[in-house]
Amino acid sequence: MLGTEANVKIRRIRKVEQFRNRVITDKLVIGSDWVPSAPNINALPKPLRDFIVRLYAYDPQHYVQKVAVLQEHIRMLEADNKRLRNELGWCRKALGQATDGGSAPAKAIG
Repeated sequence: MLGTEANVKIRRIRKVEQFRNRVITDKLVIGSDWVPSAPNINALPKPLRDFIVRLYAYDPQHYVQKVAVLQEHIRMLEADNKRLRNELGWCRKALGQATDGGSAPAKAIG
């Protein structure tokens, strides 16, 4: 077990890291048009640049990048799915209202 001095040091280090990370993320503003070019990455704060370098060095197969791309793809598919479900609901409502004023359920399309 660690002594109380070690526990105090660990807590102090964690507080400093949390504060540093909060300062970095509060000051960092990245727009939707940001691309990971060399000048843009060099403009990032040093801890974030170091993280990117370590990530690139320890992920030679680019699995992290592939996962990020797949997550974005999933978000886009979910948005399309939601849009199409809404459109289908509108079509069903329109068919139900056109046939008999909407009292009977509309037939399934397809």
